[in-house]
Amino acid sequence: MNDRLATKGDACQSKKVKSSHDISLSSPRFQSEADCFARDMVQYSAETIAEMLGCSQQIAAQNRLRYMRFFDDAAKLPAILAYHGQAYKHLKAETLNVDDLNYSQEKLWITSFLYGLLRPLDAILPYRMEGNVELPSGEGQNMIIENRIDKPEDLCAFSYEGFSYEPKLGEPDYPHFIKN
Repeated sequence: MNDRLATKGDACQSKKVKSSHDISLSSPRFQSEADCFARDMVQYSAETIAEMLGCSQQIAAQNRLRYMRFFDDAAKLPAILAYHGQAYKHLKAETLNVDDLNYSQEKLWITSFLYGLLRPLDAILPYRMEGNVELPSGEGQNMIIENRIDKPEDLCAFSYEGFSYEPKLGEPDYPHFIKN
């Protein structure tokens, strides 16, 4: 079900997304690798996860449970609406309408330490992962580097499905890619 909401100062109406049922979700490109990482995380105790992620025991226990339920038939969220970090606060994804989300699907990639590269409408589960975590399935490398980039300095040469690295938009630890 879609609500109609007038834009500020405009009589135009736009369809607002109330739930992930309003839009067609896609599958993450590296879902099988994320599945392997989730299986790896389940092997660790909450105490070990707290050390790995640098978080409290409560957050570690919550995320261990998330990884244990990773393969259940749980409701997934579009990636663009699942994150709440600083960049997403400025993006204000919750204000985007269906047309905006569909447009972003063609123009935007999201980097994830668990899922690798995501499209905005890729269906994902809540999780916590840090870039310095080394897991058996990753052979000592994080998800993004393991799948496409051998050395962080290779970001400048990285190109995938018409997207390339844009150093002016991000920081070394949080790369941004744009469509050429």
